[in-house]
Amino acid sequence: MLVSTGIEAFDKMMEGGLPDRSIILLLGDPGSGMEIFARQVMYERARRGGQVAYFTSERPPYDIREDMAVFGWDLSPLEQDGRWVFIDAYTERLKDVLARMESPGAGWGRRPTTTSPLVLLKKHLFPRLKEGRWITVDTLSHLLLIHPQREVLDLLEMFLIAVRKYGGLHFLILVRGMHDGKFVTALKHLCDGVIEFERRERGTRLEGTMRIPKLRGLYKVDKLIAYGIEERGIAIETAMRVV
Repeated sequence: MLVSTGIEAFDKMMEGGLPDRSIILLLGDPGSGMEIFARQVMYERARRGGQVAYFTSERPPYDIREDMAVFGWDLSPLEQDGRWVFIDAYTERLKDVLARMESPGAGWGRRPTTTSPLVLLKKHLFPRLKEGRWITVDTLSHLLLIHPQREVLDLLEMFLIAVRKYGGLHFLILVRGMHDGKFVTALKHLCDGVIEFERRERGTRLEGTMRIPKLRGLYKVDKLIAYGIEERGIAIETAMRVV
């Protein structure tokens, strides 16, 4: 079964949306729009009455709120009634950094006193799935920089099993070029779907392309979808190219 992303033109090109009970890997360069796409889908889900959880470890929630407000996406009412919740690993890391700065004698080599991002994600992931929330991990790249690959893969495998049970559409954001090619291939193989984002200069403007080489349940899906980043978020061009 396909579920709507809330981006009408995208859903139309995908003949209904993206597969339910799926984890989708969003892969692209910084500034390519992959975070905007994830936030837009999550915002539309919450705005229409669904529930989402947004994991952040690189940036504080107030940065995410401000970035989303640029596109007119106000999280205040959604957070107030519980439709949008943050899983905030950034603040936990900040507490540890400040504690070490205030206690120079403890040194920078000691183990963090607060919960690590991976442990925090594991703690909140499954209860949030049981609530029926869609989840975005921003970013998987940061988790892989500070935790062993095997630990991250183990959590991802458990995540996949839970998603099959509880359903929903979930995103993992991965920055292109930060990780070993074989490992990225393994992630693509493990995830239910892959959307690759790329923006290139064309004259005086940037043009974006989403390449979708894989989606669970669809035997032939290799599509190229043109997009731009406009004042209301990701804007899909009406023409679709099929590889």
